Amino acid sequence: MFFRRLVHTDQLKLLAAEAQQRVEAGDLPAARDAWKRALELLPRETVQYGAVAERLRELDQRITQNVAENTSTRRWKSVAIVGPLIVFLLTKGFAVLSILLAILSLNVAGAEPFK
Repeated sequence: MFFRRLVHTDQLKLLAAEAQQRVEAGDLPAARDAWKRALELLPRETVQYGAVAERLRELDQRITQNVAENTSTRRWKSVAIVGPLIVFLLTKGFAVLSILLAILSLNVAGAEPFK
């Protein structure tokens, strides 16, 4: 009976440890890259290949989910910043604009408004 053994065992262990550290640090793209490098060292017909491929699928899903959440969060942050500005301009903007126009018209006429 012939048993195949993994040739790159030490390197695979290092890559798995690196991937785990990256996941714990929240760096999912780097973890995915480490698992991809590990996958390249494994024969396709091994159980380990299937396990690493599954981890890659899970990481891809988590990365996609994080991107979607960050996009949504950024959109609401923009609304939170722009919303009060619009309210200010609608309520106080006319008064501020009138003052600025008065100052500009005095400067154009040659008068010094603040002496």
